[in-house]
Amino acid sequence: MDMEIKEGRIKRIQKDIKSQNYIDLTGKMIMPGFVNTHTHAAMVLARGIADDVPFDKWLYEFVLPFEDKLDEEAVYWATLVAQMEMARKGIIAFLDMYFHSEMVAQAVVDFGMKAVITRGLVDDGSGNDQGRLEENLQLFEKWNGYKDL
Repeated sequence: MDMEIKEGRIKRIQKDIKSQNYIDLTGKMIMPGFVNTHTHAAMVLARGIADDVPFDKWLYEFVLPFEDKLDEEAVYWATLVAQMEMARKGIIAFLDMYFHSEMVAQAVVDFGMKAVITRGLVDDGSGNDQGRLEENLQLFEKWNGYKDL
């Protein structure tokens, strides 16, 4: 079987396609792309931090203090790295909940993957949830419909 691609899309799949834009699929399998429905993409930077410790200790003593040091640029570059890793595994889109969401959105546009992005919302009793909700509304107004966001 062969597959013909036109303008980045599958045009047809059949035997013996005579076209310049075809891929020989002999011995191959075609699968749809995967969607990662829960990610904090920039956390690739925290991979391996405090493995084999209880969750509460991992989160409060290692991850949250580490994340406090992340600036917008770190989140941007980490999101690019995460997309590279996801693409290698067949992931074509992801849903991300993190902070510095503008930089996450910019990294998605620059890489070309599809994504749904939100500022993580947690009612932790601090009263910050209204500000985070506003941040999400602004994020939506700016990026909704932009390319593949």
